[in-house]
Order: sequence, then structure tokens, then C-alpha cells
Amino acid sequence: LELYRVARRNINLGGAYKKLASFLPEVTGFPMDSFCERLGLDTTIQETDWTDFKVLSPVGVSATFAGKLMGYSGIVAPTPEIGKWVQAFYEQLEANGSSRVPVAILRKTCESEK
Repeated sequence: LELYRVARRNINLGGAYKKLASFLPEVTGFPMDSFCERLGLDTTIQETDWTDFKVLSPVGVSATFAGKLMGYSGIVAPTPEIGKWVQAFYEQLEANGSSRVPVAILRKTCESEK
């Protein structure tokens, strides 16, 4: 058995998983309802916008988020409508290191809170 490096990508997948997982109450145990209410009321935010929104949590708690998202994502495939935004998130993270998130991802998260 031989091992070859196929590619080297400049992306922190653990950090990216942790960022996306921090928006899921199913993973964090923290409700997003107050944020979702503000997002729904702000008519200036478009679906195609990107944001620096962060969910702050204690380090000891957030250290588990990436692994939980990996397990959670194994249960069911993402819908095509959100899959394209998650892919765009990873592509822009690799391209310029920015951890901005598509508003479409946050809106989808808010749908699960209803």
C-alpha cells in the first residue's frame, strides 16, 4: 500500500466545520430564535449577502461542534438549495481565508427553529 499526496489545499476544515456547526441549535444546544427574529425583520439583508455573524460560546463547549456536525451530516445529505451555499462557503474560505457566511445558510438554520 502506497500513499500519495494528491493535492494540498489551504483550508482549515475543522475551523470551517466549527463555524457552520455553531449555527445549528441541534449541535450547540443554544437557541437561535432571537437572532432569527432580527434576521427576519431586517428587509435590507438579501439571500445572496454574506455576513461576519458569529455565535460566541465557551471554548470547552465549542470544541465539540465540528465533530458533532460531522456526525450530524452523516445522517442525511444537505438539500440542493443549501448544498450550493455550503460549497460556496468552503470555496471562498479557501480562496481568501474569509470566514464570512452566506445569509442563505443562516436563513435555512432559522427555518429549523420554527
